[in-house]
Amino acid sequence: QPSLLVLVTFLVDRVKGLVAQKCPCCKELVLPVNPEELKSMYGGSPSHSKKKMKPMHTFCGCWYHKSCLNTFITEPPFGLECPTVSCGRRVFHPDWPGEIKQL
Repeated sequence: QPSLLVLVTFLVDRVKGLVAQKCPCCKELVLPVNPEELKSMYGGSPSHSKKKMKPMHTFCGCWYHKSCLNTFITEPPFGLECPTVSCGRRVFHPDWPGEIKQL
């Protein structure tokens, strides 16, 4: 029988942990403390500095700030594994090419 329990459990675990999630590059909280700041990152025309701090979820499952992820993916050495201790997978995101030669 289909059940929503598995889905709800997964979502609760993910959301609960996201509040304390830190960017693997800069070690700062991924989400801003003030919810209004997060709202301004996604709505209207956020300032350039707020766009840099926009949370980005990668295919490895970790969260980065947009500017941190850009630096991690586009600057040598390329193809590094995620620095999160429990991860260790290569970092991919659809906003950047997956092929190292294209970077």
